[in-house]
Amino acid sequence: MGSRIGPSSIGARTTAFESRSPPMSRRPGPAPTSSLVVAAALAIATSFPPAVSVAGEDVERPRPELAPEAQALWDSPLADRAGAWLSDRLEALSPEDRPEWLLMFADILLGKQLGSQDGWFSRPTGGSRFGWEEVRAELDADGDGLIARREWPGSDNDFQAVDANADRLITAADFDWSEHALAGGPGVALYYLADGDANGKVTRAELLALFDRLDEGQLGFLTRDELKGLFEPGTMSRVMMAGGIKGQGPPPDPNGPSRSTLVRGLFTQEIGALWPGPDVGDPAPDFTLPAIDGDRDVTLSSYRERLGKPIVLIFGNFTCGPFRSQAGNVEKLYRRYRDRAGFLLVYVREAHPTDGWHMLDNHRQGYTLDQPTTFGERLKVAQQCRATLDLGLPMVVDAVDDPAGTLYSGMPARLYLIDQDGRVAFKSGRGPFGFKPRELEQALALLLATDRPESSDPGESTSPPAEEAGSLAEDGDQ
Repeated sequence: MGSRIGPSSIGARTTAFESRSPPMSRRPGPAPTSSLVVAAALAIATSFPPAVSVAGEDVERPRPELAPEAQALWDSPLADRAGAWLSDRLEALSPEDRPEWLLMFADILLGKQLGSQDGWFSRPTGGSRFGWEEVRAELDADGDGLIARREWPGSDNDFQAVDANADRLITAADFDWSEHALAGGPGVALYYLADGDANGKVTRAELLALFDRLDEGQLGFLTRDELKGLFEPGTMSRVMMAGGIKGQGPPPDPNGPSRSTLVRGLFTQEIGALWPGPDVGDPAPDFTLPAIDGDRDVTLSSYRERLGKPIVLIFGNFTCGPFRSQAGNVEKLYRRYRDRAGFLLVYVREAHPTDGWHMLDNHRQGYTLDQPTTFGERLKVAQQCRATLDLGLPMVVDAVDDPAGTLYSGMPARLYLIDQDGRVAFKSGRGPFGFKPRELEQALALLLATDRPESSDPGESTSPPAEEAGSLAEDGDQ
């Protein structure tokens, strides 16, 4: 196992993470960022009993629990006042001086349910080396403000991956990824209705099963009006609930999570890592983690150097419903590019365990489990996740104290592209709203097309190369 990171208490952890914030401007007025951090850290430190760092990969590390007095505090009107105070002072600071986790903490105290415009989701948290202006400057040979196929140095498949709107031209519009990953629409609704086992892949059998559910009169056909009304909320709910509730134990609160639940989820890093992770252009932090089959440890830098290819890093977990819904996209990305890039899925802590922010969809679908407290428990869940989602890409499992997930801000789900020199070329926004495999694919296609050797012949892979199945097993640290 690789070395573990993290201070010995949650309060100490929050102050340590502030050290990555940009330098504060020297001006009078509101409290500087460090003062806000100290105030918040003291509040959190008094909410949890001290967490003890442990050595050994399978030693139990119980989940921190809020003290009863702290739970009452965070769920009281006083928390509203604290949230308003913190929010006002954050607003008075320049955007670069506002730590991501403090934005999230303030909005939790204000009672927000962490939608796409709340907390750290309210500002960009990702980035790419391949913005439109950079790509245009390099590839727009005739200076007409667009890139035609004749100007593209790569394959047709790579051109199509960059041409996001499929108009056969690469323009600024293809680099607009502002729509968040959970945005809906008829196609998305159809996907959720058809994906009966919620594994991110709709099969022919599932489409036929959906037809049978909709054909209530067993007449062998569906009418215009039946399909027209299919995506109305009431109809969708009835169809999705037709399979019954598979989860065991008490259901989640229909009113959503309490503030105290979200406070605990934030500072146990279930809803996201407190650390912001490396930026585009930074060296990719190294780590050593065990492969999911438990036979070897995998060191990221050694894996990259041995393959001699860019590396796609994927962070995710079983109880993150949006991650499950993207499993098909992740698997297809792997199958298309596995002969030209290395892939590594890092399994991190559960986002929505039953003893945390319990979700209705997880309860309905039967994906109900407590947060693992030992590495062995996490490993079993990771193996269950791989089998259920039918994932073929190489996987490693993060330690219970989350060294890799914290370094990369990988919880609950995130995507990175690391170039052959070991630097971050692409970093997705925080999951779930920023987890967009298509956006990563665009960056990967651009990296491969612009950095490829002259003699290369890029193309789409439809079968795994012979060495891929053993790629992790050959990379062990004895």
